Amino acid sequence: MIELNYKPTSPPYDAKHRENLNSLINTFFDDCKITAAIPAGANICINPRELDIAVRSAIETTQIKRIITTEAESRSVQAILSYIEATGVEIVRVAVDISGRPNLDEIALHAEKVPAAVMLSLAVEQTGAIRDLSSNALLTTPLIVDAEFAAATAMRLKFDIAAAVAIGKLRDEFERAVTSSISDSLILAAGTDRLPDISNICFANTNGEMIAHRLYERGISVATCSACADDDSNAVLRSMGIPFAYSMGSIRSTVPSDITAAQVKTAAASFRAVVGELRQR
Repeated sequence: MIELNYKPTSPPYDAKHRENLNSLINTFFDDCKITAAIPAGANICINPRELDIAVRSAIETTQIKRIITTEAESRSVQAILSYIEATGVEIVRVAVDISGRPNLDEIALHAEKVPAAVMLSLAVEQTGAIRDLSSNALLTTPLIVDAEFAAATAMRLKFDIAAAVAIGKLRDEFERAVTSSISDSLILAAGTDRLPDISNICFANTNGEMIAHRLYERGISVATCSACADDDSNAVLRSMGIPFAYSMGSIRSTVPSDITAAQVKTAAASFRAVVGELRQR
């Protein structure tokens, strides 16, 4: 089985572990040029517990009345915002582009007249796109950054920048091999800064659940983010403006650190065969 459906493990919430992880994660982020995307003073959280503490602290100590975010946030962010909204704090969700990146100037406008905080994921779960949050527009507003997904990738790659670069190249080769002969396919966040192991390809007018099922029969395990799948994934894809014809065939892959070039070719060939078969039905 070629496993492209890796479930990331959240970094632990423990003061001792957190201190030990800090230098490793920060170094990895620096090497991947991720740190440059985070403004100084941002509250960086690497697991749901830290997110919860950061939000509660912002509300209690600075009398926050509004939290600005997007619909394309991680499940951890969405879960926390759901109960925060129930307490009477206003949640403003701004639009994102096709990669899941928000307009930071629009966020700044929403923070002008009401005591507010901004809560955003560093990397978009559906696409792996890394957001540049270093805009001057956010310098005067408390910023809570959910770095859980990016930190989990760093841990999975054992903080090895060489491994990250190698995996990124294999991911790109995989995407080219899949889409080169499949018409009406869309690589989400292609050409942008992404986590090296995440790929999301949408196949127009093709059922994502069926693609995943057929791939599993061929020994390839993937995750479907399609509009035919769960509501959370559906909402994220909608917020990114992905047309339903494409979102229905969204397949997200997580390239494992030990994958070989031969396995990449095998997986890509299976994708081409499965999509071709389903489109002929």
